[in-house]
Amino acid sequence: MTQWLNERTEIKTDMNVEGGAVKLNDANLFKTPLAFMTGHDPGLVRSRKMYGWKYGTGRIDGRLSESEAAGMRRYLVERGGFLVFDDCGVNAPMQAMVRLFLSQMRYVMPEYHVERISNNHEVYNNFYAMAGPPVGFDIFWWGTRPPKRNFLEGISVGEKLAVIVVRRDYMCAMETVSYPTRSVHYSPGVYRFMTNVVMYALTHGSISDYSGYVPESALIQTELPTRPPTAAEVDGFE
Repeated sequence: MTQWLNERTEIKTDMNVEGGAVKLNDANLFKTPLAFMTGHDPGLVRSRKMYGWKYGTGRIDGRLSESEAAGMRRYLVERGGFLVFDDCGVNAPMQAMVRLFLSQMRYVMPEYHVERISNNHEVYNNFYAMAGPPVGFDIFWWGTRPPKRNFLEGISVGEKLAVIVVRRDYMCAMETVSYPTRSVHYSPGVYRFMTNVVMYALTHGSISDYSGYVPESALIQTELPTRPPTAAEVDGFE
């Protein structure tokens, strides 16, 4: 994604950062205009033993702590942060992780509700013009038939979109190993959408406001005069 942004936009990005995932009660969260959250169906995690030393602490929590909930609320409501939640489905038809996330959002932001994001929302056309959400890696599990939901959901704080809920496994779609060839591929459609997401996060909210930014390439070049100036003409006389 960083390479995509560097090659196709005026945004310069890198991954030369310290640490790993940022906790919701970490002060560093309030320095970033965009945060990503993902997860697996807890039942599948347990059944496939996808936890422990290799995948994390080995503890599966179904509820945010009070400090985590307070941190998320402060980030989204008070600081104007932007959160993208992406369900890494792993063939989980009940989408338990999505339901778990939504229940926690009702706990964190009870006065704000999950609603359908219109397919003509700014997040679909602020950089790339898109007709709606692209197909994600969920087609690996469900085939190429059109998804039942041809829209994404989100939570808005005032006029600003604060949370996007993705049920299509976009994280895997951006760089995935296909089976059985084991070759790496990605979805340009998802990259375009994520570019729009980055643009939206940078131009909304109070953490990093670039709403007035004009790229150098878009500036009007002033033509320099090619001859010396002449005396001004007043009432027909010089």
